[in-house]
Amino acid sequence: MSGDKSSTKALRICFVTPLPPPYGGMAVQAEKLIAGLRAEGMIVTVVSTNPVFPAAVRALARWPGVRTAVSLGLLARALWRFLPECDIVHHLSCSHLYFFIVTAPTAALCKLFRKPHIINYRGGEAERFFGRWAAAVRAILRGCTVIVPSAFLQQVFARYDMKSRIVPNIADLERFTYRARKTLRPLCISTRNLEKLYNVRCTLEAFQLVQQVRPDAELLIAGDGSERAALERFVRDNGLPRVTFCGAVDHAAMAALYQQCDIFLNASIADNFPGAILEAAACGLPIVSSDAGGIPYLVEQGKTGLLVSVNDPRAMAEKILFLLNHPEYALELAENARSACRKYVWAAVYPQWLEVYEGLLAKS
Repeated sequence: MSGDKSSTKALRICFVTPLPPPYGGMAVQAEKLIAGLRAEGMIVTVVSTNPVFPAAVRALARWPGVRTAVSLGLLARALWRFLPECDIVHHLSCSHLYFFIVTAPTAALCKLFRKPHIINYRGGEAERFFGRWAAAVRAILRGCTVIVPSAFLQQVFARYDMKSRIVPNIADLERFTYRARKTLRPLCISTRNLEKLYNVRCTLEAFQLVQQVRPDAELLIAGDGSERAALERFVRDNGLPRVTFCGAVDHAAMAALYQQCDIFLNASIADNFPGAILEAAACGLPIVSSDAGGIPYLVEQGKTGLLVSVNDPRAMAEKILFLLNHPEYALELAENARSACRKYVWAAVYPQWLEVYEGLLAKS
């Protein structure tokens, strides 16, 4: 915990956010924020944007249109109930359909109830989304306080004439503990969801090239998603040994997987401030990643990790082999990355959120 609870009012904060499962970056960050604020004495109510449906509508909700309508109804009912009782609404948002079916009604109801509200915007596809829907986004966000986790997203907002403020993601250095890898083994791990956005196919292609030089190399893939069948087929068709699909992994169990491995791989096509990179850095794994979106703002090339161009498996393989041939350099990268994580611990991030909350209340 941080701060002096006796001198800070116990704010009543309503979080509107997805919650695990599944363990996506936004849901995991929401869990950390909520737990931290409650530990600081704040009164936090949660409105889940991915609720478990009542049994009466569960069968109908399998249909996409019906599912959306039911979700919207449950969201509106929960907000109508909780908004009168809260001081501030903190909504975790992102691009595309979610923005229109969750963020737009949340913002509208907050305005109706005259509640100070934060749109905590995340995700690496903001540029593409704003390029098509900037006018609508500006209209929906009018009157909101926009918080983003990185300078990358702040710059995207600025290009579309929207103001935002940075409050970074949280790194959990207690759960994800550091291990110095003085001997670097060819044991790699990917912990991104198996969706096209995260380009795990590229990770597999890079690993295939690594195995041609290091046949003892192994790869753990922790995560699930719509691309899993295609990725498993790629492994079978190419006869790739020592690739393990772990499926969806509870976030509490993820730290143990990191500890089993020695190199972290990420090949995402679009990204903002991936929590998986923070977790890997906290655990002491040297990082090899694409330079998508906001990743270069998080990973400093040659100092806290190695970056390659998007969708370049050959370059990724070369970086992996370079680390395996230079374990002392890999250890230096890992130590630097772990040190950089300290600015994202709760004790550093909480005062920034408190300043945002208190500033909002002072204006209301």
